[in-house]
Amino acid sequence: MNSMEEQCNALVDGQDFREIEKYILSAVKQHNEWRGQACINLHAGKNVMSRKSRELLASPGLVDNAVSGAIGRRNAMGTRFIDGIEYLTVSLLRKLFRAQYIEYRPTSGNLANGIALCALTKPGDTIMVVPQKIYGHYSWHDKGYPRHIGLRVEEIPFLEDGLTVDMKAFEKRAMKLRPTLIIVGTFITLFPTPLAEIRQLADSLGAKVMYDGPHVMGLIAGHQFQDPLTEGAHILTGSTQKTLPGPIGGILACNDRDIAEKVFSVTDGLLSNYGNNRVAAMAMTSAEMLCYGRQYTATIVENAQVLAESLDSQGFHVIGKAHGYTASHQVIIDATSWGGGREAAALLEKVNIICTHFALSSDLPDSPENRNGVRLGVSAVTRLGMGKDEMIQISHLMRETLQNPENTIEIQQKIKDLAARFYSVQYSFDF
Repeated sequence: MNSMEEQCNALVDGQDFREIEKYILSAVKQHNEWRGQACINLHAGKNVMSRKSRELLASPGLVDNAVSGAIGRRNAMGTRFIDGIEYLTVSLLRKLFRAQYIEYRPTSGNLANGIALCALTKPGDTIMVVPQKIYGHYSWHDKGYPRHIGLRVEEIPFLEDGLTVDMKAFEKRAMKLRPTLIIVGTFITLFPTPLAEIRQLADSLGAKVMYDGPHVMGLIAGHQFQDPLTEGAHILTGSTQKTLPGPIGGILACNDRDIAEKVFSVTDGLLSNYGNNRVAAMAMTSAEMLCYGRQYTATIVENAQVLAESLDSQGFHVIGKAHGYTASHQVIIDATSWGGGREAAALLEKVNIICTHFALSSDLPDSPENRNGVRLGVSAVTRLGMGKDEMIQISHLMRETLQNPENTIEIQQKIKDLAARFYSVQYSFDF
């Protein structure tokens, strides 16, 4: 038990509710000041909501007066205004994702994946998925939904670079296994997937294609990445808080009525309340993306490429260099020479640069504890107005941190000074 846990247990055991109240308020205040005003957020799975979207999350009539069901299929009365908000949300998301059908109720991208699997498979089916070694999400591997649904999970072959599907080997394996569903998309998304070729293979097998795109949903909406539904995916699932800068949640999009009806039916059975306040905030975010999304996401991709190039010039081993570093918001570093990803990420956090560490494909399956990868994302800093100059500055500060860890206080102040210059959310209706 650590000291923080001991302190919290002591507060509860002592039942001094004034002290408990003070602890909650103080911890939230300190977190908001540190993460919101003193840090450079390079967490690829995080973004920053606009003030107007955030205010809707606290709307009292939506927060504590939730209505379950879905528009057109509710048992409760008193929803005339909520229905209007949610009809508008669906209309905006249809426009953003060039989709006829939208399921907006999932409260996470993980849940959206589970709904898709329940809708598109039955117990005993075989699915083919991106391997966990190539950063396939756990939700559609053996320890995730397939275990509970009763699905057989087989892996899609990749080339040695860990970035490219081996289509020849994939076709041979798929013809033998006859999967019902093929799932592509990863949490390390640097480059597009060959969806047209995969769809052609799926059609020959009578299979469906699912694109799991939590990290690139905003880029898809902003026309800055591949368009999965146009290129061959039957269904698109994803999160609403990564490159799409909304509240935490998930969505599913498709253009097939039969698939949509199955998705709606599964969602009706799995979800009751889903946060009308979250949906209202998503409507505001979606409208902002429709207005500013192309400019915002183009700047994201440009910033990611500049950051990658600058890190490379600073001596970092940037994954994907031979392919142009990145076509998304992410930059991936092999931090082996910096003591490993876990140590590098911890050192960067000490100077207020927030990122994530993970096991590279070369670490798996033999040494997953090595976690030599560091993942960076520029969605949040871009929405706060940072550009190419700041990306170069950040790369220099990262190198300085890892080369001179004894200078933590000095570097931390530079980070605070940089963060202090970028505090207003851009590409939004806040102005």
